[in-house]
Amino acid sequence: MAPRGIALLMKGAIGRSRSLGPGHTGEGPSARVPCPCVRSRWASVLAIGLVAGLCAGCFPARKPPELIDCERQVGRLSYENDVLGEQLAERDGKIQALRSQLTECRDLPTDLISRLFTVQRLKIAKLTGGADYDGEPGDDGITVYLTPLDRDGHAIKAAGEIEVFLYDLTTPGKPRELSHYVMNEPPRLSKAWYSGWMTNHYTIRCEWSPGVELPASREVQIRATFLDWITGEKLVATKTVNVSRVDPD
Repeated sequence: MAPRGIALLMKGAIGRSRSLGPGHTGEGPSARVPCPCVRSRWASVLAIGLVAGLCAGCFPARKPPELIDCERQVGRLSYENDVLGEQLAERDGKIQALRSQLTECRDLPTDLISRLFTVQRLKIAKLTGGADYDGEPGDDGITVYLTPLDRDGHAIKAAGEIEVFLYDLTTPGKPRELSHYVMNEPPRLSKAWYSGWMTNHYTIRCEWSPGVELPASREVQIRATFLDWITGEKLVATKTVNVSRVDPD
């Protein structure tokens, strides 16, 4: 109830009690005259009740625990979103710096670039094939072992962008994409490089896209590309491998 309404109600009640007079109770000529202290007591009770009702509307109700938990979660998610935004901005800054360096490298004289050991060919190693990443029956993707080669056929740890597509070629002329993976950050490229006895390669784990259905033929085509950041050349290599799948009952 609004404060103005409460004040008018109190004023009306007190005025009515006064209009009845000290010798009248409103119940007829022979009615008994109430004690002044009784009237005062009822007026006090009425005033307290009205004030209590007013105060009850002044204080907000307590929030339910579920709402408090939701507000905390929103605050936490908002903080995490800000952190991710800062990380993305930092990553974009590094990529832009690398692109600037790439532009400078491409401006080098042609005769100077020809003296460098650059990537001339791309090779998908024999060990490339289906891989089980979760220990459950069936392959979860394909691990690709990719080797950049120079003009002499030697493996070189070149900097560039690696992109891998996995296709189902069951329907002629309509390849169906099973997975797509891109690696273009220098720290990840460096970590993915392996150099050992009789082998030097980048290791790329390509998991199936969520919800994808593997071909009944179990044959998957790998299409890998390598964009050399020095020369700007893009090299392509393809290979078809067999994978293991769990057939429905």
